[in-house]
Amino acid sequence: MSLAEKINTLRQKQDWSHSDLARVTGIPQPTIWRLEKGNIKHPKADTLLALASAFRVPIDYLVQDQYQLTPADLLRTNNDIREIIGIYSSLSTQDKRAVRRFAQSLNPNTVEGKRRHVDLSVRAHRVKKE
Repeated sequence: MSLAEKINTLRQKQDWSHSDLARVTGIPQPTIWRLEKGNIKHPKADTLLALASAFRVPIDYLVQDQYQLTPADLLRTNNDIREIIGIYSSLSTQDKRAVRRFAQSLNPNTVEGKRRHVDLSVRAHRVKKE
């Protein structure tokens, strides 16, 4: 996929107009349009950096035709995913199991395509008064 196609796809995935992307990146809107049309073959480094930051993807993804995004790329670039992993890692083993069951229940590819009920209850822990 070319740079122009990637920018167009990522912009539409965010449901942004050319003006929205220009506002988020600080790149002039006519430049955004020319990038998407393929009229700019070698954008400036700071333009690529601004686009990568706005879309939360590595710059390599934008400039390499065959680059495939991996979960590790998303982890490095997406603050929400990093925060979720941080919270998850601090949970007890039992709570981690409950979170995994919940996440699996959200998967649309469950039995017959229907979501199934998952018990998310967690046992209360007794706290000793000192």
